[in-house]
Amino acid sequence: MKKVKYIFILFLFFSCLKVNAMEKLYDHLLDNAVYDNTKSTYVKKDGIDFSLPSSNIKGEEKNTNGLGLYIYSNSKNNKYPIVYFRGNIQNNFVILGDFCFQIVRTTDTGGIKMIYAGYHDNYKCNNNLDDLHIGKVSYGESNNKTYLQYAYLDESNNIIDSTIKSKVDEWFSKNMLNYLDNIEDSPFCNDLTSGVVNAYLIRDELYSGNNPPSLNCPKEYSYTVNSSTGNGLLKYPVGIINASDLTLAGGKLKTITPELQENVPYIFINVSYWSMSPYAPNKLMYPNTKNSINDNLITYMAGARPYLSIKNNAYINSGDGTKDNPYIINFNDYVPHTDIEYSSKSTYELYYLVLLLFSALMLKKVSKLC
Repeated sequence: MKKVKYIFILFLFFSCLKVNAMEKLYDHLLDNAVYDNTKSTYVKKDGIDFSLPSSNIKGEEKNTNGLGLYIYSNSKNNKYPIVYFRGNIQNNFVILGDFCFQIVRTTDTGGIKMIYAGYHDNYKCNNNLDDLHIGKVSYGESNNKTYLQYAYLDESNNIIDSTIKSKVDEWFSKNMLNYLDNIEDSPFCNDLTSGVVNAYLIRDELYSGNNPPSLNCPKEYSYTVNSSTGNGLLKYPVGIINASDLTLAGGKLKTITPELQENVPYIFINVSYWSMSPYAPNKLMYPNTKNSINDNLITYMAGARPYLSIKNNAYINSGDGTKDNPYIINFNDYVPHTDIEYSSKSTYELYYLVLLLFSALMLKKVSKLC
């Protein structure tokens, strides 16, 4: 009977190891996503129609063109298929440091791209509209093509930052340097490639809109810290969102419909804020207060919302992604953040306690038999 006792102790040991293992945030998102080119619960056609916003297809009930988590079908054969949130969702909140972020999509390395959503209050993300950006600024100093660039090299090879980049970098340097090891150098696309019909290729693509927006970006327009993966013009691994990601999330260029007003995709916050996608030689695209991706002059004052990507080693410690219970994350599998007082226990923590109680009772019975 001693063998039974030892076997049970080993079983308990390995069970505890399994319980302590937390789920990767990327894996959790992928497991709950469906392909965007098939019919599913909230997609009535044979795939999402990107020529329309997410809220619905005209003449049909609400939420028929995407609501929830989707796999970018063009990436299905990748090691890390890209997953994105779309529509009027309420479960993509993450806490990093003192701040709330909303997950927009994943990257081709399994990282998680997130947009700024204000400070958290006791690990809750119920922020006022004015708190969802870090301030209103112009994108650049003058309404000409040069200032469409997020940053550029002058004749002396000096890096010249846009006004909004300076604002975002200042925020990052004050608040996020302690998390540099956990933030990946994912490219931010400020694609100024010339279009065939209009001034810029991205504008052509978003007007046509039937296929998923392209996530490819020429190296010269891919803003990174490391020059081997992009243009190397960033000081910190942070930028702002572009129009392709806004379209994946459920927006549509120059589209305002009554249905969209009722079922607003999460990327519209009733406050205008900048994207880095060009519209014309003196204009950029931005989500406006009428729930549409529109355009405005570079010198227009709009919100700055930092956009960054955490690495693939982010694990869910607790939470379900909602405003009142956002994801609390660790960057190590087995190490709980004992310095944080959580608003609720994770499933793993509760299960662990139940397992310990059950095991103690069973071990007592086994000891008697021995």
